[in-house]
This record gives sequence, C-alpha cells and structure tokens, in this order.
Amino acid sequence: MAGSTTYKRELGNRILSLATKLFHERGVRSVKMDDIAKALGISKRTLYEIYADKEVLLLEVVQKERGAYFSELDAFIKEQQPNAMEVILEFYRSQMKRVANINPIYFTEQIRYEKLRIYLDKCAKQSYDNRMKFFQEGIEQGYFRENVDYDIVTRVGEASFNYILQAELYKKYSLDHIINNVLFLFIRGFCTKKGIEELKKHQML
Repeated sequence: MAGSTTYKRELGNRILSLATKLFHERGVRSVKMDDIAKALGISKRTLYEIYADKEVLLLEVVQKERGAYFSELDAFIKEQQPNAMEVILEFYRSQMKRVANINPIYFTEQIRYEKLRIYLDKCAKQSYDNRMKFFQEGIEQGYFRENVDYDIVTRVGEASFNYILQAELYKKYSLDHIINNVLFLFIRGFCTKKGIEELKKHQML
C-alpha cells in the first residue's frame, strides 16, 4: 500500500508539472486530458483516478503557483526587512517576471471555470484586506499619501496590470521599460515626497 501511495504521489506531481507547462504555453481550453495522459504514457483512467477532471487539475496548478509566489514574497520580506516602497516594487517586478513567459490566454480563460473562479474570488477578498493594511503601513512610514482612496488605487492597479497582460506589452517592451514607464508612474502618483525620493533610487533616470 505504501508503494502504491508513493507512486500516486509521484505521478500526481508529474501530472501537475506537465499540466502547468502546457497551460502556460497553450492556455487551458486547448489542453485536453488526453494530451496529458498520452504525454506521460498513462491511461486516461489512471489520470482520472488522481485528478477527477481538468478543472480540479487547473485549480491545483493555480493554488500551487500562488503558494510558491507568496512564499517567495514572504521570504523576501523576512530576509530583507524592506520598507513599503521596496515591498511594492518587488511585488510588481516579481509579478512581471512570473508572467513574462506565459501565454496571456492562460489568465483570461480562468474565469470560465467555476471552482477556480470561486477560489480566486476568495483570494481576491483576502488580498484586498492585506493590501489595505499594506497601504496603511506605507502611510505610517511616510511613503504614501494619506489623502488618497486606496480602494480606487487597488482597482486601477489591477486593471493596468491586466491590460499589460492582455496586450502582451511585455513582448514589445523590456521588463525594465514597462516598470519605468508604467508602474513607476502609477506608484509615483500616491507617493509622498519621501516616497518619490525612495522611488528614484530604484529607477533608471
């Protein structure tokens, strides 16, 4: 029994790894469970014993990605003890690097899957609370302006980032160019003089 459990766990990891690669390259809809089974040399029955359907598999792919990303961000904060400006810049840099080699359709298609949509809505609510707490910390540190509606800032920031993805601007412009001409300008708008000075340290002026 132990050997069977180990095999299933290892196979599950292989399935997850391949599915992640294919979803990133081709989007979700174009990847069939048949494609995954054939590529791994296993039967569809074996595949479905581990993942009941593609939506369950996609959900685990996204959960693992989010977990890894935020673990890296938490490690950065713990090790570097950054101020609010350094945190927000690291957040955007790492996000841009993460999506640079992913087909944008992977993100736009996710809304089609109900289980994933419910999960992402839940994550969005948790992230919203964390962001509001973060902005408050930035205000207290003197980097962010107090007379700003950070609910609007958050929504516009998300919309801008989504546009960068959908328009595939990262293919036309370098990561640094996008950061300097889009993200820095956006962040600058809600910075105090102290925040702007800190921002300049990270810009290519």
